[in-house]
Amino acid sequence: MKESLQSSTSMSDDLRTTLAEHLDNGKIGVNVDPEYAHALGIASLVDFAKTIFRSPWAVLLNRSDTPFVTSDNPAVLWYPGNNPQVALTYVPVSPACGILVNPHAGRNAGQNGAEWKYFPDETTFGVAKSEYVDELNDLVIKSAETVVLHGYRAEWLKQHVYRNRTWRVEGSTTYLGPYTISQTRARDMSVSTYQLSKLE
Repeated sequence: MKESLQSSTSMSDDLRTTLAEHLDNGKIGVNVDPEYAHALGIASLVDFAKTIFRSPWAVLLNRSDTPFVTSDNPAVLWYPGNNPQVALTYVPVSPACGILVNPHAGRNAGQNGAEWKYFPDETTFGVAKSEYVDELNDLVIKSAETVVLHGYRAEWLKQHVYRNRTWRVEGSTTYLGPYTISQTRARDMSVSTYQLSKLE
């Protein structure tokens, strides 16, 4: 706050000095509504929901021996081929069906609350290969907060959840020249930041 005051050119030096002194001695302060950031986040979710709704969807049918699993954090970001520029949103709907959404940057909510519009011709259906079923299940398990859900008790799932119990979703930012890449990825939280940077 004081730094902003000192760099301000819209007030006299006397006023700036007086305000800085009052900030230091506690005569004035700044109160921020603790729910403000929460409200901004909720407002941005509405636009994000519109973007997801208006984007191309792929309905994945699972005919493999391994059913889709879900969790208390079911919508996960999947980076096919580990490409940091492409993130698809995957949501398991049932043990035999999942949805893969390709958020289309040009299809955001638009200005002035553009109408919701669905593009049914862009929805595709396909059968998921077993290796993708395994990869998507792995991602859902690693992204879970505390609960992984499945239709019945299975030893393979119990072991898989146990092996990945230290994984959590974490945001990261990478600076590449003039570009900033922000990602949300599942990471093993038992590995220190130092070790992780050496691995990457």
